[in-house]
Amino acid sequence: MDLAFPKAQFIMPIASEVKRNPKTVESKTSLFCEKMHCATLDQQVIVISNMNRKLSVLFGSALLAIAASVQAVNVEPPKDSVPFRGNNYKAFLDTNSTWWEAKFACEDIGGALVAISTIQENEFIRRQAKGHLIWLGGTDEFEEGKWTWDNAEKFVYKNWDAKQPSATNGYNFLVLNGVNGKWKDATDFSGKVKGYICEWKGTAAKDAGPKDADLKPPAAGKAGASIKTKAGK
Repeated sequence: MDLAFPKAQFIMPIASEVKRNPKTVESKTSLFCEKMHCATLDQQVIVISNMNRKLSVLFGSALLAIAASVQAVNVEPPKDSVPFRGNNYKAFLDTNSTWWEAKFACEDIGGALVAISTIQENEFIRRQAKGHLIWLGGTDEFEEGKWTWDNAEKFVYKNWDAKQPSATNGYNFLVLNGVNGKWKDATDFSGKVKGYICEWKGTAAKDAGPKDADLKPPAAGKAGASIKTKAGK
């Protein structure tokens, strides 16, 4: 289904109608699909039981682009957030949030699920994760194998672990290992992911945080030993 951004003016009225009158969703969606040339019946149905998920899955990257374009500007980050290279970050650990729940939780406080663009930022985020598996703001849910950042940044820097991404059906959400900083894909409801980090762009000094020399990733051997120790507990 083609969800080019200029068609967003048709998407949003339907999204609003879902909240006002869920019973009309099916007919509205059929009209949407008639205009958008939906290929299958599955593309014409919205699952009423999960409002946030159904809208995002149905409208895909176009809806994410809309959200990114209206994201609050100059939002004051929490006082206990940590500044780094122009942005502020706050970790929420020991949670059992799904990727979508983490995404919306960050947006509710004016931020976004963290996107990583450099090796230094990856190491900074790894340290904030304190050994946990955490959600990052990456997903390929809308096109298998095409990873994108939820905040619309270009997906350039990558730090995949061995044999990752797995390309397994349903494994569409990006996870960072807080022990070695490596990435892997996971399902939205993975019970092993125990946290997430929110990011506030442009809210800190550009030179804030540790210098490059102080952001060396852990040695591969040491990180591997730590992972085995945790797994054995």
